[in-house]
Order: sequence, then C-alpha cells, then structure tokens
Amino acid sequence: MTQHFDLFLSYSRNDQGQADNLFAQLEQAGISVFWDQDSIREGDMWLEKLQQAVDQCDTFLLLLGRDGVQRWIGAEVQVALLRHFGPHDDALRLPIFPLLLGDVEPERLPAFLRIFQATAWDGEESLNARLLENIVKKSQAANPDIHFEGCPFVGLDAFQPDQAHLFFGRQRETLEALASFDTRGRGQRVRWLEISGNSGSGKSSLMNAGLLPLTEQGWLFARTGIPNLRIIGPMMPGEHPLTMLAETLAHDFSTDQQTLEMDDISGRLEKNDHGLARWLRSRRKENDTAFLLAIDQFEELFTYADASEREAFDRLVATAQHDPECPLYLLSTVRADFQDRFDRDLPELQAVRNELGKSWSLPLIRKEGLREVIAGPARLAGLDVSEVETAMLGEAKDEPGALPLVENALHWLWEQRDDGKLSGRQFNDQGGLAGILSRNADALIDVLGDKQLALKLLFNLVKVDPELRQHARKRLSLDEAIRIAGGGNPG
Repeated sequence: MTQHFDLFLSYSRNDQGQADNLFAQLEQAGISVFWDQDSIREGDMWLEKLQQAVDQCDTFLLLLGRDGVQRWIGAEVQVALLRHFGPHDDALRLPIFPLLLGDVEPERLPAFLRIFQATAWDGEESLNARLLENIVKKSQAANPDIHFEGCPFVGLDAFQPDQAHLFFGRQRETLEALASFDTRGRGQRVRWLEISGNSGSGKSSLMNAGLLPLTEQGWLFARTGIPNLRIIGPMMPGEHPLTMLAETLAHDFSTDQQTLEMDDISGRLEKNDHGLARWLRSRRKENDTAFLLAIDQFEELFTYADASEREAFDRLVATAQHDPECPLYLLSTVRADFQDRFDRDLPELQAVRNELGKSWSLPLIRKEGLREVIAGPARLAGLDVSEVETAMLGEAKDEPGALPLVENALHWLWEQRDDGKLSGRQFNDQGGLAGILSRNADALIDVLGDKQLALKLLFNLVKVDPELRQHARKRLSLDEAIRIAGGGNPG
C-alpha cells in the first residue's frame, strides 16, 4: 500500500545540513515528511516516480538556498505547481511553502512562486510557529509583501520576459507546455515545441512571460540533461528572416568585451546550409551547453517572408537541428490555421517537425484563468477591481480573443482610476470591452489627424490573403508605426 505523507520536502544537496535540521524539526512537530534520497532520479521512470511522490503528500515545502530553483529542484517544483494550479477547486490545490535560507531574497523565487508567502530561516533556529501551523492545517497563505508600482496591465501588447511577475491566469498551461520538451524519456525525443492557437489566444505571452523565464532558470534540465541552455531571441521572422536571425544573434551574443556585427554574421549564414550550425558551434564553450531559438509568430514565414530568404532559413535551421555537435532546441508560436503551410513552404523544417517536434495547442482561457488575469496584477498594485471583474468575465466568456480585450480595458480603466479603484460606471459608460477598444481606435485616428494615414498604418499591420483564406497581423515597432503614419512624436 502506498504510504501517505503530510509534506514533500524539496531541497538542494548543497543545503543538506539545513535540510537535516528542518526534517528533524518537522518530524518533532508531528509532520510526516517525504524527502528524496536520490531514489527518484534513478532509472527511466523518474518523472512518474516524482509525480507519485508529490501526489502522496498534502503539502509541499521548498527550502531555497543559494542554488535557487533549478535542475532537479526545478523538476520537483514543476510537479508541485501543476498540483496547485491544475484543479479549479481551491480546496484541491496543493499548498506550497517557500522557506528562504540565510540572506536569500524573495526575488530569487521564480514568478510562479512569488505569489506564495515565503518565510525566512537561518537554517539553525526553531521554525516559525505560524509556518508549522499552516502546514498542519494545509492553509496556503498569499504573499502580502509583493507590490508593483505603475500600471500592472499590458494592454494590447504581448507580455515580455521581464514581465513574468505580472503574467497570471496561464500558469497551468505554461507548466504543461514546458513538460512537452523531453529528450531523456522513452518516447519521441522532442527538441522543437510549437505553441499553436487562435489569434489573440495569448501564444506570444505564454512563450515570453511563461516558458522563456522558466527555461532561463534551468527548469528544462531534468528533461534534457542540459545544465546550460542559452536562449536566442525571441525573434519574429518578418519580411527578411535571415536578417532578423543575424540581428538576433548579434544582439544576444555581444558582450562588453566584444560587439558582434550583424553584417558579418549574415555573411556567414548565407555561405551555405551549415552556416548557422557552424556559427553556433563556434560559440559553444562547453559540452554542457545547448541553444534554444525562440521564434514568435512563425506564420510570418508564410505571409511576409521573402521567398528566397524563407527557403534559406528553412535549410539553415533544419541543418542546425540535425547537427549532433550543435544541440539546438526550438520554441515557436504559430497560428493554428497556418499549420498546413509547412509541407508546401518549409519542407526541411517539416521533416524536423515530424521527427523532433511536438505541436501543443493552447486552449481557450477558462473563466478561472481570466479571473486571475484581472485579479492577480490588481493584487500586486493594490487595486480594487471589484466593480469591473464580474462584468468583464461575463462579456469575455467563450470569446476567442478575450485576453487582449480584457487587458486593453484594464489598462484604460487604470489610466482613469480614482484612488486605486477601477470604475464599473466608466466601464459600462464606454460600452464594455468592445466599446473601450473602439474608443482607443478612434483616439488613434484623432491623434493621426488624417484618415488616409490611419488607413495606411492599419494596412501595414495586416497581411491580406488574396485568396481570402488566411489574413495575418504584423507587429511594428513604435518608430516604424510613426514613420508610416507620417512622423510625429512617439510620446
């Protein structure tokens, strides 16, 4: 019969002495503890064993020392977070308690863990009585100390990696997608994860503020065996994907000691199909290093890209993924209705996709997720959203493009806030989600002062399919948008 435990203890072997003390104090308090003594990490069934071990426990305690949340600790935390964010019933969520050793600051916690109240501990003194009480009662406490200055809502923009702490409502999906990478299991080796979904479903945000920050913190180690996975990008292909790739490489690999020139990298990429693989090999200092190329809005390769550059990009990236001396992982987002274009336009990458890829479909955000999109950032900024939350959830229900509409309305209402409160009256007076979006569009036209320039800008933001099957949007930088609209002040 499977043994049940009150608590799963996650810790680094470098903190073994403090973990021994912690274990003794927990046991003395009558709390039964499961802690892994390397048995889980032996053999091919480690993930299943870890899942079973966490499932056998009522609470999860993370002892966070100088090593942070990475490697095997990251794998344990991922399983625990899935048990916390997975259920829709709060009573079924796994309580998680971060315990910070020494001078470790709460900022060392990944964004997903910062929402939980952390307790400081020197590794020697008696444990906080309130912490022990909460563990016994399985009572999860929210972090009362985190706060955010400024607007916590991104509006119509996609989230960026440095906004991971504001990214709410998609934690479960982020963790499930991250678990799709796997080159150590017994099934298909997955080195290319493709996030697909409808326009406006939040694919870019999931990649930028969800997957990339966790990857940078080493959370893929347990599934790939790669201690150092260097992120390249994210990049968008645009009209000239080779140029964008060279620009991204020059930016990401330049240092204070060495500035790389984009033109030089472009020349190397254009020499032959092995250009990218050879360039990455020249930057691979240690055998424990690999690369992850993040490509956002992959459909731009089908819609905007110059045909000759698309063909060269297809061969370059596919060749690099097959190079055994150049471990290259791919993470991409693509609109679901463009997935049938791979065979025709990217035959080499289609072959890689079949062999090493997995397409993970981002589902419509549920009501519970949308509630967190509204309430989570509001908690950080100390905002009262009680007057608008219910109305927004009612309008956004089952709407495929709900996320940007909600974020846009929240951003506008924040600008009109009164003493930290978002007004339900203003939300209704403006016509709800759609009305606020329309208002912002009208304001843009007023700022431009010329409807012809406004139309020119809008046409540059969309690629119209002449066969009327697949239209695609395009992101522009603010400077480029201003240039198209006739100049003016970005501010």
